[in-house]
Amino acid sequence: VKYAGDSKDLVNKSFNNPSSSSSDPSDSSESQDRAYFAESNVDKDAQVLESSLLSAQSGTGSAASVASWATNGDLKGLSATSCVSPSMRQNFIIPRIAEGVSVRLNSVNLSSKPTVVSVKAWSTNKSGAQLNLSTGSTFTVPAHSDAYFNISAAASKSDGLYIQVLSEQAPVSSFVKFIRSSGLASKGVDIISPQESASLEPVLPGVSEGDQAKAYIWSNKSGKVDLYWLDDSGKKSIKQVDFSARQIQVVDLPEVPKGVGAIFAQSNVPIFAMASVEKSGKDGQSDIAFVNAVHSITNSALVSPFSADETSLHIANGSVDNANVKLSAYDSSGLKVASKTIEVKSYTVSTILAKDINPKAVMFTLKSKSGVSFASRIQSKAVNDAGFAGVAWIPSKSLDPNSISVKVRSNPSIVK
Repeated sequence: VKYAGDSKDLVNKSFNNPSSSSSDPSDSSESQDRAYFAESNVDKDAQVLESSLLSAQSGTGSAASVASWATNGDLKGLSATSCVSPSMRQNFIIPRIAEGVSVRLNSVNLSSKPTVVSVKAWSTNKSGAQLNLSTGSTFTVPAHSDAYFNISAAASKSDGLYIQVLSEQAPVSSFVKFIRSSGLASKGVDIISPQESASLEPVLPGVSEGDQAKAYIWSNKSGKVDLYWLDDSGKKSIKQVDFSARQIQVVDLPEVPKGVGAIFAQSNVPIFAMASVEKSGKDGQSDIAFVNAVHSITNSALVSPFSADETSLHIANGSVDNANVKLSAYDSSGLKVASKTIEVKSYTVSTILAKDINPKAVMFTLKSKSGVSFASRIQSKAVNDAGFAGVAWIPSKSLDPNSISVKVRSNPSIVK
């Protein structure tokens, strides 16, 4: 993301948490935890972080975040995102596209060979038919490079889209840049991250009191979904929504109540879900962020590109059992500055200001046997002091290695 005007263009922060090792059995993992931290300011060109680890085990991994903000120029506000892992297939939910809205799909190819990326789209159209994109449906991403596809030109005037991004020759890391304006007033800039897999009970941590919110639902099958607010005492019903197969359902939500830190959904068929959250500033300016569902994870990490004063953590439990969570915090040098155990009760969310953990905390890891959904909301003091709205959301990244199960069954009848 790059803003016009007088801005701090990009702040990049990355965090590696290698697993601890000790030759002394009496040494605890608490004293052996380590983190490696890197930070850079970007003035002109975007940067790509590529992280490779020599071993894959639970609790080991890397996380990164990037933020951009501006108080002058055409695009005032705040946006942020975390790193995106390369994949052959990624899915996105896109909000309303209308006049003054620019939506661009960016794909980064870190491999040594070019790849062709195809884009498929479905809208709010009741037929459930795939859209015919007006600018074509494929683009090529060169090796060790990036390319983009203009979604707002290909599918203009849509109330919402579900996008499938399929790469043919190599995995790519894709994200969507969203820019909205009305005349000279900035109405929001943000990065939309790929969806995780569809779920019967998605949890969207990271909403905040006073947000103007909408929910977006998509599924391959028709069904019903019950939407709830989560606070520290339990779930509160919002509404029940019917949706049709292969059709984006846009749901207007009430203003987020006090104490609420997450949205929870219960559906009778697997769904993809996203929420948009908005706040308003002076001179007609507003800002927007897009909150995706975050799967329950036993080991996760999160890096804030801002100080502890500007960061809040949202830990949500969408299961029937209580979760005991170990939260560890690190400063910008990688030194552990705090560690605490938190009980997150069934169907609740724990919202914690990072400064209450430690004033120097900027990196965080979570460990829980049962798994929780973890994300953060950040704000910029510079944007707030200028009287403008700044809304941004960063999801955590899993520190559990990816795995796949392959079942092999003997069948002599197929051998000739």
